[in-house]
Amino acid sequence: MIPKPDKNGNFVFGTSFLKVVPLLTLAIFSVLIIVLSAISLATGENMGAGGVIIRIISCAVIFAISVFMIVCRPKYVITNEKILLYGKWEIYFSEIEQVNVHDNILGMVEINAKCGQFTVPAFDLSCPIKVFAEILTERISVYEQRNS
Repeated sequence: MIPKPDKNGNFVFGTSFLKVVPLLTLAIFSVLIIVLSAISLATGENMGAGGVIIRIISCAVIFAISVFMIVCRPKYVITNEKILLYGKWEIYFSEIEQVNVHDNILGMVEINAKCGQFTVPAFDLSCPIKVFAEILTERISVYEQRNS
């Protein structure tokens, strides 16, 4: 799936579907267990109320962590002048020295810049790693042509 730029011409890359599905599954099953445990506690089917309460509390914690991880998932943005991991780092194209694509089992894009080295794992992207790298290198070359 090739992403399209937004109305400002920026490419926004969300998290891979393979990373979100297990978290959604955990959240749904946690809610299901909480509801069934609360029903069994209310009807009095379980004699050990302490175990049911512990089960409800632990499932609530799992639900909260899953929702937090879904909401706070990484978003990479490629603009006309920079690439950034929303809220963590940003690199202007003028600072980038080299972009390497490691297309192996794990897969990642390695960005060498004047301010350090940054990696973009394949599981953090909603598109193939090669597409991300192509968009990034295209934007860098357009930026260099415009500023030369």
